[in-house]
Amino acid sequence: MSGKSMTTFAPGKTVGFWRRLHCWLAYTLGAVFVIQGLSGSMMVLGEPIDAWINPELTPGKHSVPLVEMADALDRQYPNAVGLGVKRQDKTGQLVLGFWPEPDPLIPSERNYRLARMNISTGKVVSVNTYGSFPHSRYDVLAYLYAIHTNLTLGAVGRFLLIFTTLGLLLLLVAGIINWRNRRKWLKYKKQADIVDTPWAKWHRKLGLSSVAVLIVLLSSGLALQYETLLDPSFSYQSKDRVGQEHRLPLRKAWQAATRKYPDAKAMLIMSPFWEGGTFRIDLIPKSGKEAGKTVELFLDAYSARILHERTSDDRKGLAYWVGLLEPLHGGSILGVPGEILAFLAGLVPLMMLLLGRAGARKLRHKL
Repeated sequence: MSGKSMTTFAPGKTVGFWRRLHCWLAYTLGAVFVIQGLSGSMMVLGEPIDAWINPELTPGKHSVPLVEMADALDRQYPNAVGLGVKRQDKTGQLVLGFWPEPDPLIPSERNYRLARMNISTGKVVSVNTYGSFPHSRYDVLAYLYAIHTNLTLGAVGRFLLIFTTLGLLLLLVAGIINWRNRRKWLKYKKQADIVDTPWAKWHRKLGLSSVAVLIVLLSSGLALQYETLLDPSFSYQSKDRVGQEHRLPLRKAWQAATRKYPDAKAMLIMSPFWEGGTFRIDLIPKSGKEAGKTVELFLDAYSARILHERTSDDRKGLAYWVGLLEPLHGGSILGVPGEILAFLAGLVPLMMLLLGRAGARKLRHKL
């Protein structure tokens, strides 16, 4: 090999920059990546974990309609800006009431109060601020989700999550560039001069095999932070207000929705969270052309007139892609294999950090 060729492919400042950047991001954001990964893996198992620690909430033969639970919450918290009740799963094990309140650190941003509810009795078993440390075992799953989204820090955590996610994407990009630069450089190195360790080899192999999945998870998670801006349904406005008329009770919207779909199972009942917004009722009809699909109804807050209706088949353009974000991030878009993949991907950051740290230490001892 000529000296000229060696000089041409000698590592320069750019190569050193990407190495240092990868190491710096790994040491500064690695813990965040590990926590998000492990909490994400736990969330994939969230439903069976919750059923195990809260067996008394397992649905029985009788279940209280969501509208009655919403009425009870409305009476209990009459000063709430808006209020919703949602089945987080199809069985009814996880039913949450929620309403917004100003964030204590950034009043212009919102935090949420969560009420864990028993679908068999309709009673509230726990009330806590979203992101606060669990008061009881009923709050564990919500706290796990808050850890995953950095909302244990309130609205500040949301902004930190955006910046750290961008940093973690840059970490992956730097890792790919370092791998490419190493391959180029190895072409001009003698075999005897190559210094490597099993830990470093496994770090590269695991990184290359999982980088695409990690980029998808990070990108979809980042996009979910902007769901309220990307999904046009969050900007729907009520049009039938007369003067200073107050919005209708939530039950009126429910009655209008069930007139159209009388045999449907309710998944979400929600009043507007801002002045001039709309009611939202999510239903799964048992018959008709929409049977088995989730139908989202948006109703005028002053007349209960249905303004918009959509299913996953009706989503178009940006709304279609927004609808894919959550199942893409959680892996459910691919069914059980996708959820297994998401679970395993959550373990990768910890393994990568340990392998990278061990590889760097062994290399220093060899040099």
